[in-house]
Amino acid sequence: MSTTDRAKEFATISGLILANVHASHPIRINLDMNEVMYAMGVDSPTDALPSGLMFKEMFRATLDWLLQEQFVHTSGGAQNLTLTTKGLAAMNAVPKNLGPSVAEAIEEAKPGAGSDDGRNRFVSIIGELIGSIAGSLTKSLSSGG
Repeated sequence: MSTTDRAKEFATISGLILANVHASHPIRINLDMNEVMYAMGVDSPTDALPSGLMFKEMFRATLDWLLQEQFVHTSGGAQNLTLTTKGLAAMNAVPKNLGPSVAEAIEEAKPGAGSDDGRNRFVSIIGELIGSIAGSLTKSLSSGG
């Protein structure tokens, strides 16, 4: 199992999830796992990804992480999803290395989600998103607030 492959899969799936939820914000959506799966060029939830994990395992783990880190909120699983304030701020952020907002960068990267180059682009976008959140948290903690 490749950690690099897993990181690319996580970034791609999280980007596609966030893009879907952002597109409907503030209306809650029932996220269709198949929409994310097909965007990545995967045919079945039980297909193995390059990391060796089944798509449905990686999808579930990624959604769980987005929930745990409070980027999205749900009333249960992939049902009734919406962005949290943190998720909306992250999607509207304009990291200096991206140019457009995170949401715009994800939209531009979506057509390539099934290719290795596309997954590398998602790694860059999600890395910037997480880095900017971590930087904001560190700044907030160091200033006492």
